[in-house]
Amino acid sequence: MMKRVLLLALCMLVNASVPAAPNMNVFRADGETPLEYQEIMVGTQLTLVISNDNADYWSGSVALYDPNIPMADITGREYNGFSYDGSCLPASGFGSAVYDWTEQGVRGFDLYAGYTGVTAGDWFVLDYKAVQVGECTVQMHEHNMPDGPAILIDEQTFIHVPTRDFNADSVVDYSDLVVMSRYWGQTDVADPSDVKGADLNEDGAVDMNDLLLFSCYWLEKTG
Repeated sequence: MMKRVLLLALCMLVNASVPAAPNMNVFRADGETPLEYQEIMVGTQLTLVISNDNADYWSGSVALYDPNIPMADITGREYNGFSYDGSCLPASGFGSAVYDWTEQGVRGFDLYAGYTGVTAGDWFVLDYKAVQVGECTVQMHEHNMPDGPAILIDEQTFIHVPTRDFNADSVVDYSDLVVMSRYWGQTDVADPSDVKGADLNEDGAVDMNDLLLFSCYWLEKTG
């Protein structure tokens, strides 16, 4: 019994001494509204916020790996010719940096906390935009210094569905319903682009099935 108590105490001590890894939080484009579901329309913009409960130096990356690369665009903010200053939030400390990089089969950003002034909170911010229909996974790795393999610590998977924002004004509303109505009843649709994407289920017809799919995103904002 005593051995089990000592072992439990040791495990608790070890766990308490291991810093918690940063996490990747997903918000709407406003950077404040949490994303409540993973199915988003093509053209939807999201905000990826990397947060940490610790105040220690850390470095890692956020990236898309094949076959996810063509599915979405991830961008930094306020590039100064060297680093993305706008992607470094105050809590990441003095001297923090965000660099973009591309290798065969991967495209992403390296994230470096500063060596001084680091505090717990939101450290980095990146922007995400759904580009193609399909599934897309964003991975976050922690650098394993000095030369060990990077460690996967978080990932987010999104399902991109056809847009209902037919007029590309960043919101699904009556104006998009008007666009759909122009093609209502067509039964010989060879390509959804021929009807501004109104054939949402791509069955060759613009009908009630498409209207039901359209209504699921009523008043949804893409930007």
